[in-house]
Amino acid sequence: MRTRRSERGEGQVGCLVMLVVLLVLGMVTYKMLPPYMSYNNMTDAAKEVGTGAGTKTPEEMMKRLRERAVAQEIPELLEEGAMTLVKQGDNLQGSVTITLRYTREVDLYGVTKIKLKFDKQVVTPYLDAR
Repeated sequence: MRTRRSERGEGQVGCLVMLVVLLVLGMVTYKMLPPYMSYNNMTDAAKEVGTGAGTKTPEEMMKRLRERAVAQEIPELLEEGAMTLVKQGDNLQGSVTITLRYTREVDLYGVTKIKLKFDKQVVTPYLDAR
């Protein structure tokens, strides 16, 4: 039986290339996913804080948001102007607008750094039905 020596191993090279590509994508995902997850958790926290606006002052709500930013390990939100809160209405009904605007720098294993810009405005109506 005759074998083709010139074709031996070509399938293995393609498989190795695919494994390297998958490994690189996995490593990038490992670095990029946590900032997006903390951003989503922070927007959920902004909605949660906004729902109780009838019984809290804007200062109390900002304090709660800062605590959540520390818990989510987002020091960029503690900078001046990164979080704004505007309460419209009285203590019975109205709306709260919370803006989260910050940039995070992600280091990809010393090869490059990527700046991720996050900008979200959460408008939450509230009604105090005590």
